[in-house]
Amino acid sequence: MEGETWDSIPLPYKPADLRSIKFYSPTFGITIGTIANLFTRDGGQTWTDFTSEEMKICNNLFLLSENVAYLSGLKGQLFKTGNGGSTWQNLSDHYPNNIQSLMFINEQVGFISSIMPC
Repeated sequence: MEGETWDSIPLPYKPADLRSIKFYSPTFGITIGTIANLFTRDGGQTWTDFTSEEMKICNNLFLLSENVAYLSGLKGQLFKTGNGGSTWQNLSDHYPNNIQSLMFINEQVGFISSIMPC
């Protein structure tokens, strides 16, 4: 039966608040949070940190394929990778509202929800 036992895997960063972890396949996955954003290409045995200064706090994650993923940061930031997490492009101009969720059908069509301040 799957999930009966669990192994702890050390991560290459100081402790952080990880908010989401998603796998597109048994080998490729991304985890995001506060201070650390990581990807794996070997099923979680090793993790590579891709955190940059503008990506210190990330909230939402959507994996479209093993190469393409999107994530949201503070104040409406939206980032995209086309190479499995190695590099990320900022697609936004810091929209004032935080992105609550995101979902993409393909690289040209996606949906983003946000909460507008009262």
